[in-house]
Amino acid sequence: MVNETFIYDDSFLSEKEIQEVEDLFNSSSNRWMYSDLSIQKDHQEYETIVSSEKFGDSQYFVLYPEHQDDAYMVSQKIINRFTEKHKIKYNQLLRVKLNMTPSGAEPIVTYPHIDDTNPHYIFLYYVNDSQGDTIIYNETYNGSKIDNVSVMTRISPKRGAAFIIDGRHFHSLTVPNNGDLRRVINANLFYI
Repeated sequence: MVNETFIYDDSFLSEKEIQEVEDLFNSSSNRWMYSDLSIQKDHQEYETIVSSEKFGDSQYFVLYPEHQDDAYMVSQKIINRFTEKHKIKYNQLLRVKLNMTPSGAEPIVTYPHIDDTNPHYIFLYYVNDSQGDTIIYNETYNGSKIDNVSVMTRISPKRGAAFIIDGRHFHSLTVPNNGDLRRVINANLFYI
């Protein structure tokens, strides 16, 4: 059963572990892929198109680690540390990805969306301090498009912090605009 409570924690890792994640992102062996859309086309069936004037999209770089990769192992370690501390149960780690969003000329809030229609948690870990708030909306996916969204909370990227929330909540990111590079680990955890 999903815990509707939003859980944020900025003290669940040691400085050594936080540095391990930074080193992972800075590794020259990473094969980052460029994407000119933060909301992929397969999300269109359940993304919220509220107003084209209000929301936009952005480019970013993504790395999808394989199960045997260091990036996957480090990500899983962080997720497990967080979920064990907060007694969150999940059945399957559906997707892990490392994201880097470069700054834009102006702040853009991306289209509100969900990552999957199946029951899941969103887990987001902030690798560095930067601009680029994550916005969680009160509205949740129920199979229908919605006309408006209202902000439940905004989370500013803080090095070493993470949060988890029911994945039915629509969410967006704000693209940084002061030269920052927003770096996060994003995961979807299935539960039954």
